[in-house]
Amino acid sequence: MGNVRGSDYLDARVIEINPQLAQDILKKAHKQRPVSQGHVADLANSMSPEVGEWCIAQPLLFDREDKMFDGQHPILGVIRSGQPQKFLVIKGFDASVIHAVDRVRVRSLADYLYMLGETNHHTKAKVIRMEARYDAGLMPTSTGGAFKLTTMQGIAFLESHPDIRISVDSAPGMVNTYLPRAMSCWCHYQFAKRDRTAADDFFVGLTMQDSAGPTDPVYLLRQRMISNRRAKSGGRMPQKEQCALTIKAWNAVRQNKPMAQLKWQWVNGERFPEIL
Repeated sequence: MGNVRGSDYLDARVIEINPQLAQDILKKAHKQRPVSQGHVADLANSMSPEVGEWCIAQPLLFDREDKMFDGQHPILGVIRSGQPQKFLVIKGFDASVIHAVDRVRVRSLADYLYMLGETNHHTKAKVIRMEARYDAGLMPTSTGGAFKLTTMQGIAFLESHPDIRISVDSAPGMVNTYLPRAMSCWCHYQFAKRDRTAADDFFVGLTMQDSAGPTDPVYLLRQRMISNRRAKSGGRMPQKEQCALTIKAWNAVRQNKPMAQLKWQWVNGERFPEIL
């Protein structure tokens, strides 16, 4: 540890910190970056007895005057959750190292999927979140809000929904589709629950230029998506509309129903379509 400034004075140990001790630590702590309440909420959620995902990982860092200079978010998580937690606490750093912390990048669900050997990890992470939101009765393409999915919950969700891997890794028509990749994979996953062969045929047909004519739902969807790609960025459809149109086209195919036009009037209050 000769290259660590102040290393001769370091004291590292595991300490249980309860909400009262957390308050005391914060009172004398160095001023740190602005607090992210969303990050605090995520940490508090991981510390709750219902989730129970908190583990000793990143240490809390203190200077030689016993003032914390890194770790305010997990400490605030203890206060918010009301649950005592164990931390690796390292004390005795020289003040000169305070501005050298926080140079690590937070690992995302996609990062952990990659570490677990999953292929197409970025797409899988997006599909997992879409399906988890849909399972919770929310629009799959929405983001933010009160919905939370921790990394460990996302990994467990994939294990309980293993066919997501099929739709992301090996379903035909996913790579060259006119739709965003994750959205295509999520739609395929949902459609395959009803009929896997029909789902494969639907997306293969979407990538091809032949059709049954201008009233073919797949043809109409393809034309809408081609126009959307050509539109300037400010004039492109939001993802929720692209997703809704894909579902409506699928429903029409399932019902063997020709269509004069394909549209979703969400601006006029039309509900997000159910999947047939």
